[in-house]
Order: sequence, then structure tokens, then C-alpha cells
Amino acid sequence: AISPASTPMQSFANTDTINIYSAKFYLLNPTGAAGTLTANLYAHTGTYGTNSAPTGASLATSTSIDATTISTTVYTLYEFLFEGASRYEMQAGTNYMIAVHNTVNGTVRVAIDATSPSHAGNAWVVIPYTIYDINFFVYGQVVSAGTAALTPILGLVKSFWIF
Repeated sequence: AISPASTPMQSFANTDTINIYSAKFYLLNPTGAAGTLTANLYAHTGTYGTNSAPTGASLATSTSIDATTISTTVYTLYEFLFEGASRYEMQAGTNYMIAVHNTVNGTVRVAIDATSPSHAGNAWVVIPYTIYDINFFVYGQVVSAGTAALTPILGLVKSFWIF
């Protein structure tokens, strides 16, 4: 189950079989509160881009970031790494939800685009939102067709994002 329920997420469509490597979000910790943050990958339910929502337990959890290292004055881009067993293989043609979990009681803010949201997916915080998108990036390595080997394309690619 999603805990806390107020965890901000964004749905995205995955086009290739990809091992997730990292996720990036613009974050701000205006109060300087202590705690930890992780990025989490979830399965998707609902109609993509309309009422996308997470379902089930987290498929992958990144390494954590100490909230006290997050800027208190300006939204800054932070990278969450998925390492070892957390490098989940996302399937081609499958929609997913990417989230920022925190133990900071909601005081860490995640940047959104409420001016001209153009991502095909939708944001989710307790309920689906189509009036804004969460600014995010997802990176991974494409799994080569017919082999178990990983083939990076221009390094670590597959970036889904909004500005």
C-alpha cells in the first residue's frame, strides 16, 4: 500500500524493456526538516493520462537522500539511484508511476508544472490530477532484444520529463 497516501507521483509510458537506473526530481525543503526521501516505482492502474493511479506494493525503491541536504531556498534537481536488486526491469508497452516518498511529514516539496502541463501522463497525490504534472526524469538501460545483456543507448537514457 502507498504510505503516506500523500506521496506525489507521476504516470509515464514505458516504450522499451528497460532496467530502471535512476529518477530525478526538483525538490525544496523550505523548513530544513530532517528525514529521508526515496524514489519508488509502482505499477499503474486506471486510464493513462486521465486517472492514472498506483497499485500494489513498490516495484523498486531507490537509495535514500537525507532531507537536510536538500536546498531550503530554491528548487534543485536531485537524483535517486536504483542499485542492485532495485534495478527493476520495466516492461515495454507498460505504464508506471514514479514517486517521491519521504519521512519528513510532507514538508519537502516536489516541483510541478501547473502553467502548461504537457506530459501525456498525469500526476497523483491521493487522487489523480490532470491540471498539473510533476517535473521528473526516469533513466534506464534498454535490455537488448533476444539477449540478457544490457545495451546502453547514448549512456543512460529514457528520460520522461516536463518543464
